[in-house]
Amino acid sequence: MKGEEFSGRCLQKICKFGGGGIMAWGCFCWSGVGLLWKVSGYLKTNSYIDILEKALIPSVDLHSLHSGWNFQQDNAPCHKSKGTKQWFGEQKLKVMNWPAQSPDLNPIENFGITFPSEFKRKANPTTQSCGMPY
Repeated sequence: MKGEEFSGRCLQKICKFGGGGIMAWGCFCWSGVGLLWKVSGYLKTNSYIDILEKALIPSVDLHSLHSGWNFQQDNAPCHKSKGTKQWFGEQKLKVMNWPAQSPDLNPIENFGITFPSEFKRKANPTTQSCGMPY
């Protein structure tokens, strides 16, 4: 029957990406891990810059990375926006060029982070930083 493949009995509901979860921003360097930051909602330029100011900069200080390092990020829209590029320029931080759509090359994708129960306990609406490195 024409169009049968779209009838309810022929379709199965699916949910892409597992149907839920938590999004977090994190960083690491040769000397260890930095802060882990819970991301709430859709990440736009202003919220990304806020995370960089509240988690990246303290992580840089934590590991005494004051020169000779480059920041790596993928090509998400908030990472490549004019505002974000301007912020990195004002901070005098070097950002690596990175190929688009390359999660297999992205070190954080392969880092194997498992979120401890401490993350859930410490992250709340008023305190976005989980107080880690761990």
